[in-house]
Amino acid sequence: MKSALRALLGLLLLAAPQAGQAQFYYSENPNVGFTNNTITLTITGYYGPDGAVSIPTTIGGWAVTGIGEDAFYECIGVTNITIPASVTSIGASAFSDSGLTSVTIPGNVTNIGPEAFADCASLTNAILDNGVTSIGASAFSNCPLLVVTIPASVISIGPFAFSTCESITNVTISNGVISIGDDAFYYCTGLPSVTIPPSVTTIGEGAFNFCVRLTAITVDAQNSFYSSVDGVLFDKNVTTLVEAPSTLGGSYTIPLGVASIGNYAFSFCDNLTNVTIPNGVTSIGADAFYLCNSMTSVAIPASVTRIGAYAFYNCGGLTSVTFPGNVTSIGEDAFFACIKLTSVYFGGDPPAADSTVFIGDNSPGPGVTVYYLPGTTGWGSTFAGQPTALWRLPSPVILNNGPNFGVQNNTFGFTISWATNTSFVVEASANLAGPVWTPLQTNTLTNGSFYFSEPLQTNSSGRFYRIRSP
Repeated sequence: MKSALRALLGLLLLAAPQAGQAQFYYSENPNVGFTNNTITLTITGYYGPDGAVSIPTTIGGWAVTGIGEDAFYECIGVTNITIPASVTSIGASAFSDSGLTSVTIPGNVTNIGPEAFADCASLTNAILDNGVTSIGASAFSNCPLLVVTIPASVISIGPFAFSTCESITNVTISNGVISIGDDAFYYCTGLPSVTIPPSVTTIGEGAFNFCVRLTAITVDAQNSFYSSVDGVLFDKNVTTLVEAPSTLGGSYTIPLGVASIGNYAFSFCDNLTNVTIPNGVTSIGADAFYLCNSMTSVAIPASVTRIGAYAFYNCGGLTSVTFPGNVTSIGEDAFFACIKLTSVYFGGDPPAADSTVFIGDNSPGPGVTVYYLPGTTGWGSTFAGQPTALWRLPSPVILNNGPNFGVQNNTFGFTISWATNTSFVVEASANLAGPVWTPLQTNTLTNGSFYFSEPLQTNSSGRFYRIRSP
């Protein structure tokens, strides 16, 4: 009986609503029913005149508490909306592609849904009252907003929330915001700077990517999770480089102590010509140097073991890359479309990699030549779909990687790599303070390498080796 009565009341309200309220479609909110004789409603559509629209606080004596999904979608003629304090939620795409020029969201609205105001081509002003707690994914993406102030009540800014808002010149993130989602301010090309407040604990990948006028990402000194050094964003202990502003140019030296370069860390830094990566960095994240077109070379230190997918994607200025002996994996498309890249050099055994790593390189030329050192193992005639060749060094080197380096069954050994059929001398010393070098062995390399070993010197506190020509 109650179900039938609710349906009848809904039909009566739609057929003969109060004056001025026939412009809205609406539905009864679930799980409310006749509890305490109260029903709440959500606006689901609008068919009234263009211009300014005021959403009523009540319809038929029942409170309007929500604006539903797509309620004003593509309402191009609606230029202004008044949202009453009774509304607590705005659904996905509620106003997307509409003609709104400005909007004030009252503090009783706790959640702004995904794409709620996306693609509003005339929306230059959005005021969020204190009380709003969540801004959904892409909520204001691709809007010509001029200034954005995130109130202290907001806990989370969703992924792409303000992406492609090219007219934004100022963003204020109030203390209270905890998380900033992936690409939250992606391609905000007018944004010159941003300050991260003490409350933020999570910043997503590429949160400020492609902000081509962004000169600095500054972090409040009271923040316990992040810090900034010369405008570059790091974790608090400066062990992870999170993101550099897109205007970073010329040569940049990553601080000592950094262990990882995060995903998207330098992406779109088009004026960056060179990066010095210190020994101690172990991983280069996905898309880390994506579209850094001005970089001509990169030296990867021996500490690096992993290079992520798309790490140097479309770095059109790169001509050569040298990989240390400890790299064990290179992600897909890591050097895709590096059109000037002709040569890559490996100091150790081949890492795990698929055929996409060097696609489109040295284009329209014959592709990349992969050089490897004599004495390393596992190499074939091709690597990642590219031809290989021996890397002939001008002087002998000791390969300090691989299972045969170091202590081996009461001996100490290492592989020496140099030009084929060239003689060399191995010498040893007990210390480096005042070294006395004693020749141990003179040998000729075969096929570019030689494995040297000698019994462990248990009566010595130290043992040092060097190699030289005869």
